Parts: sequence; C-alpha cells; structure tokens
Amino acid sequence: MNVQELETAKRLRLPFVILVWSDGGYGLIEMHQRRKFGHVAGTRFDNPDLVGLAHAFGVDGVRVERAGDLPGILAKALESSGLVVVGHCYRLRRERQARHRLVATCTGGAWLKGAQSSSVGGVRMVEMLRNEGLKRVRMRLITAVVFVFTLTCSGSFGMEDVISSSGPGMTLLMILILPLVWSVPMAFVASELGSMVPEAGGLYRWIRRGMGEYWSFQAGWWWTLSLYVDSAVYVALALDYIQGKYEFSGMWRAIIGIGIVAVFTFINIRGLELTGWSLTIIQIGVMVPLVIFTVWGIAAGSGNPFTPVLPEGESVLTSMNLGLAVMMWMYAGWESISTLAGEIENPQKVIPRALMIGTPLVIATYFFSVYALLRVGGMTGSDTWQSMWTGGGGVDFVVAAKTLGGVTLEYLILMAAILSNIGLYAGYLATGARPQFQMSRDRLLPKFIGKTHSGWGTPWVAILLMGFVNAVLINFNFDALITIDVFLLMFPYVLIFLTVIIMRVKEPDAPRAFRVPMPTWLLGVWVAFPIAIAIIALFVNGTDWMIGGLAGILTGPIAYLVFKNIYKGATDEALEGSTVTPAGELTEFGAAVEGARA
Repeated sequence: MNVQELETAKRLRLPFVILVWSDGGYGLIEMHQRRKFGHVAGTRFDNPDLVGLAHAFGVDGVRVERAGDLPGILAKALESSGLVVVGHCYRLRRERQARHRLVATCTGGAWLKGAQSSSVGGVRMVEMLRNEGLKRVRMRLITAVVFVFTLTCSGSFGMEDVISSSGPGMTLLMILILPLVWSVPMAFVASELGSMVPEAGGLYRWIRRGMGEYWSFQAGWWWTLSLYVDSAVYVALALDYIQGKYEFSGMWRAIIGIGIVAVFTFINIRGLELTGWSLTIIQIGVMVPLVIFTVWGIAAGSGNPFTPVLPEGESVLTSMNLGLAVMMWMYAGWESISTLAGEIENPQKVIPRALMIGTPLVIATYFFSVYALLRVGGMTGSDTWQSMWTGGGGVDFVVAAKTLGGVTLEYLILMAAILSNIGLYAGYLATGARPQFQMSRDRLLPKFIGKTHSGWGTPWVAILLMGFVNAVLINFNFDALITIDVFLLMFPYVLIFLTVIIMRVKEPDAPRAFRVPMPTWLLGVWVAFPIAIAIIALFVNGTDWMIGGLAGILTGPIAYLVFKNIYKGATDEALEGSTVTPAGELTEFGAAVEGARA
C-alpha cells in the first residue's frame, strides 16, 4: 500500500515482481464513492516516474510502452532473481485485453492499481466475482442448456392452437422457417451482446450500454411487466390441466396455485444451484413421456401431416393470424437466461454455448412432436386437426396420448404437460426478477427491490415480489392480459435487435467472446426480418388488442418520469456491476468476469 515497502523488500532481498497499473486514481475508493454518493471527488492524481522511483530505491524498473510488450516484459521479470517493478498505463481501450489476460494468468507478485493493491497470484478473486451482493455460481453447460430449453420450449404443449388456426402443413412449415427469421437471430444476438456485456439484468444492461438510460428503462419495464403476467399464465395453465382431470373447487385451485408459487419462490431465493437441479428434474419428467409419444406416434400413426397445408378458404396471410402470434410466443425467451449473467461464473462463454446447443434442440422438439401429434390425429380421421386446441373440449396432446397408448400414456403426457408449465414458471420467476433488481440498484426503482440475501446471495425481495404478484394473478382471467403480454414483449425485442447494430458501430473493437459471424451490414439485414415480424404482429390481432397493448406501453414513459424524479438514477460512471467504464476501461469486476480463475 505504501512506497516505502520497496525499501523493506530491497533490504530483505525479496525476489518478486510488482506490477503497477497506473490509472491516475484510487479505484477502490472511487467505487465506494460512486455506490454511496453517485459521483467521485478527490481521487484523481498524477503519478511519478515509476521506473525512476524504483531506481531511487535501488530496484530494477521497467516501463511498458505498448500493450503488446506486456507479456514479454512480465515473463522476463518473473525469471529475474531480484525485485522488479513493472509500470504500465492502461488508459487506452486497446490495452484492456492485455490487462484482463494478465489478471487471469499471473502466478506471482502483486497487482497495484494506483495506490490500491490486490493479490492475484494463485488466489481466487472471491470479492471480484461478487456483484452487488450476488453469489456467482459455477453453472455446468448442461444446466445452462436446461435453463435455455425450459425458457424457450419446455415441451410442445400449446402448438395444438396453431394447428387448428393455421393448418397442419403451415404449422410444420412455420416451425422450420420462423426460427430462421425470429428465434435464431435472437439467439445469436443475445449470445453476442451477452458475451460483450455479461452483467446482471441482461437485456436491460445491453440496451443501457447501447442506447442509454431512458430506452433501457423502457425495455426493462416492458419486459418485466410482460413477465409478471407471463409467469402467472404458466401456473394457471398447469392448474387447468390438473383441474380438467381432477375436478375441484375454486378454493382448492387457489390453494394449489399459491402452493406452487410458494415452493418455487423459495427454491429461487435459495439460489441458482437448487433452481438448476429443479429444472433438470422437471425437464426429465417432461421429455421422457414426450419422446415416448413422439416415437410411438410417428411409427403407429397414419396420414400425411403436411396436408392440408392451409385451412379451407384461408390464404397464407389470413391463416397466420392467431397462429403467428402463438408461434412467436412459443419461440420467445432466448434473451432470458442473460439476466442471470451476474450470478454465473464465466457467463460470456457458458450462455452463448448453451444458446447454440438449445436452438436446434428446441426446433427439433417442436417439429417431431407436432409431426407425431398429426400422425396420431390421422388415426381417428383426416380432419381431426380442425379440433386441435388447448383449454378443454379439443384434441390436445393428452387426448391424443390416450388414443395412442391408452390410460397409461395419457397420464404420462398429462404429467408432462403439468410439469412443462411448472418448469416455465420456475424458469421465468428466476429470470424475470433480475432486471427489476438491477434497475433498483441503478436507482430507477424503489431501493428495497435491490436487496440481496446475505447468506444465499440472491435478489430475494425482487423474487418474492414477483411471486406475490403471481399468486394474486393466477385467480384472474387471462384472455385479455395474454395478448397485452405478447404486445409488450415485442418492443423490448425490437430494442435488443437495434442495440446489437448500435454496439457494432459504437464499440467495434470491444471484446466479444462470441460474435455473430457476419459483417455489420449483413447482420443489419438479418435482424431487419425479426423487427419486421414484430411490427407486423402488432397489427394482426384487431383494434382492441392494439389499444390494450398501447396502454401497457404508455406505462413505461410514465413510470420513468415518476421514478427518475424520485430516485434520480445513476450515472454511467456509478453503475454497479459494470464490466467496463464509460471510457472503455476494464473494471475490477470486468477483469474477473473476463478471465479470473482459481
């Protein structure tokens, strides 16, 4: 901490390397000032000639003039038998990568930032790996894939409504074609932005980095509002399946629903490890029966699932009316896992890999299971597809399973359908609570929402608040709310697609562990398709739907004016958990995220 320690080390003949990152300030003090006051004071200064200072103590000193020279100079210094001081200024943006590579690989010496020192040699940087009190966990790739699959698919239950609305052939074609211009672009864009900005809050922080505070608040607000309704819908759908088989009163429906919410609220507050194990068990319960149904149905069913392509008297455009909206909903959620980035070790690598594995897995699940459903429907008549829908009275997966395999398969698929919706609820309760937590930490929502559990390191208040709202909403009718929910979701999606282009232009050289393998102009053309689909979807479901959706959208600007006036917001310099500063320099947290290891 003090320069006189050089004299002690020299006198005792201690052979080690001191690396001085000269940033002209007290970084740790600045961090605490920004957290408490929102600005810094009295922390900037000019450094002396560090090499000359080393020589004054009789110690070898080396100055790093260029970032590319750093690895060689450091290697030579580590081979020396005496005390060596290496001075390096890292203010230039291109030197960030050299700095975080060194933090990740250095095996000896001390790192001094200004006058603040932190040991990195062989020591796991526990404090650096904690973001605003959040506990960072080592998530296995298979667990991350389970998260992605849960959030974007969790089985094919719900596709029945697309079949009767758009026709068997059109449904299968949309399952194969729509991902190319809707979900695959989002998966790739989320991978690039998530690897570039691996911060808690995910899409909210991406848009903040690219488009500023106002638009990031709008996206975070709309997305969170949508998820409050969306997550409650899944509990209600699970209850519909249970109540359809075992009739019980509204009071028991409410008790069971609140019980489901309470259990998974606790699991989420307990931590991502327990949530991950829960989702893994749930998805085994979903996929084993669904795979049995799919293989059996394709083998034993009859008829051509691609005919007819469209319902009689319908055009391609009119047949996609309801079907497109449902399919877009079924293929949504690729950005969701990114909201957990502040609680996952090495998120910039784990999350993109999980998305790349999950994308074809989801498409295959939808296609083959729906193909099997249509084959089973053909066993009872060529026009059975017209009676396929969910919600009772129609031919859904459960009814088709009874036709195919009797009561045993019926119960297995019923269990899978219930677990599918419970899994979706558990997953979206986890991801949906994180943006509001981060917005609170950024002084844009009430402070209590940003509290973390002292022992489990989770945003327990945000999770509990969402669980409470869900427990209330499950007792209401969702027919109107669900359309507003989808409407609200489209606007954040458009902002995400715009952000990736803005960041390509604004920060072309920023480190990205994953980069969409396209030049910026071609990426712009690709994301124009999902933007156009999102805009079209806003106009195809009638005036009432649009009016309700616009009313929901208007709550965003109003909420921003209210909360910004009350809580003032935080400057970019004062954001907690950021990986880079507004000047483009890597923060201590960013160094840890981008490579620190035990």
